[in-house]
Amino acid sequence: MSRHADPNLTAPATTRRGVSAFGGGALIVTLGGLIGLGGAEFRLPLLIGTFQFPALDAVIVNKFVSLALSVIKMWRAG
Repeated sequence: MSRHADPNLTAPATTRRGVSAFGGGALIVTLGGLIGLGGAEFRLPLLIGTFQFPALDAVIVNKFVSLALSVIKMWRAG
């Protein structure tokens, strides 16, 4: 019997983490869009609280994502 056919097996941790990251990202985009913020205010608590990043690493990732999004916005604007 293949591994995927057994309904008693749970999803691997990487799959659960990926689903959590996607869900958290969707929530951040929605909240940021509704109130007109870029989402950085919501990314830090998610990175530190949910994904257990150390504070300095979370700030570095947050700044990189903000920079990448800014470059993409400028490139798309022409």
